[in-house]
Amino acid sequence: MHYNTSLTPIAALLDFIVPGITTTLSLSQYSKGPLPSGQSPRNKSKLQQKALRPNQPSKYKSNPLTSQSNSNAPIQFSSNLVDALQTNTETDSSRAKSLELQIQARVAQELERLREREQQTLAEIEKRLAEAKDSAPAAPSSTPNITYPAGSLNLDAPRIPFAGREYESTPAPTVAADQPINRDLSRESVNAEIEQLRAKLEGRRKLVEVDENVERARNEVVTCLRLHDRRPLDCWKEVEGFKREVARLEEAFVDRVVG
Repeated sequence: MHYNTSLTPIAALLDFIVPGITTTLSLSQYSKGPLPSGQSPRNKSKLQQKALRPNQPSKYKSNPLTSQSNSNAPIQFSSNLVDALQTNTETDSSRAKSLELQIQARVAQELERLREREQQTLAEIEKRLAEAKDSAPAAPSSTPNITYPAGSLNLDAPRIPFAGREYESTPAPTVAADQPINRDLSRESVNAEIEQLRAKLEGRRKLVEVDENVERARNEVVTCLRLHDRRPLDCWKEVEGFKREVARLEEAFVDRVVG
């Protein structure tokens, strides 16, 4: 053990007995000197305590933040919902296809119902005509008693009048005894009317021949557009010429009709 020879004999003895007292006695000897300027005894004692306890850790340490956000927490779904989503194989396309099939089935059902109604109506009309032909020699006042099923078309039912016209119930014309139904004659008359209408329509189809200048201007526009298919605005001259020819033709037509 090293002894400090610069201390007093009592201090050396105490240093031999109790380790660590040498530093205190040294500080006490050092404290006998005059205080520096601007330093109080309290500050000096604090310095001594700091020298006795060097590098002492502080009691209060900053605790790290323990709060954590729950944004990464898993979302729980019910087992029924998961099972329903897994077992459901329907997609948007299949749903649209099923809806289209339902609409087509409904339309087909309505068409079939209308077709049956039409056939029933035609059968009733043919039946009435046959009964009227058979009962022609009888008295005109005798009318057959016919019952119609629910939902069928009754020929004797009153018709809905047109808007703005007065409806007067007129009795159905009775077939005279001396005038039997001639279906061949009625068919021939209908065919004659059809031929007349066809002739009128064919006469209306004849149009006025287009002027040569208008036809030439139209061909020039078509040719220019085919050549400049990527730059159609380059054909503005041909378009203006075609417009002038059409305007001239319209003026001539108006003058011919009005004059």
